[in-house]
Amino acid sequence: MPPIMVKYSDSLKGLIAEISKKFHDEVRIKLAGEHLKIFPNNSDNHRLITNYLKNSQTEYYVITPKNLRPLKAVLKGLPVSYNADEISTGLAELGLQIDEVRQLTNFENQSSNSSLAVSVQKIRSKFENF
Repeated sequence: MPPIMVKYSDSLKGLIAEISKKFHDEVRIKLAGEHLKIFPNNSDNHRLITNYLKNSQTEYYVITPKNLRPLKAVLKGLPVSYNADEISTGLAELGLQIDEVRQLTNFENQSSNSSLAVSVQKIRSKFENF
């Protein structure tokens, strides 16, 4: 379970006490710099805590686990005549789930570059050899 991150302030002491009372042994709370990390033991508690934070209008965020983040790569050396749609369909034919394919541009003169930025969802069987 990814931790729930809440920016620490003195007004959160009541919130910490409430969460500790409600979930006593099912949650760990740790201070990490300016943030509180709330580690729920299961997804049900994670959902209940995030709903509680929404209802109390407390700002929080959840870090996406590394295994769920998309794989990002840059394809270099391709002819400029290739467009992002051709690359996207080619990768889809290989069985990859495409999030985004972008043609990179030269910042100074806004011309197309021969590189493409690709973002695909990780599929364990497809990426075992990489």
